[in-house]
Amino acid sequence: DTIKYYTRKISDANPTEIISIVLELAETYLDEAIMANKEDNYDEYAKSLNKASKCVNDLINALNMKYEISEQLLNIYLFIFKLLLFLVIYF
Repeated sequence: DTIKYYTRKISDANPTEIISIVLELAETYLDEAIMANKEDNYDEYAKSLNKASKCVNDLINALNMKYEISEQLLNIYLFIFKLLLFLVIYF
């Protein structure tokens, strides 16, 4: 269901909207990780955090560094990416 929903949204989206969708998808994966953690399901927890990390990686790769704000976004995305990796490794 979730895959069909996002596939439909992405196919109808322009490049700016795709960034918003990737952020939304990352949030969905983080929600899944929280639920898995509450249920003591480490495998699903790690899988969901890894999916969220891939979304953040996609956001990093989509940055156009010719704009000043891209450097600031890169720093934010890298911080989030490192935090997600920390959570997978240490929890």
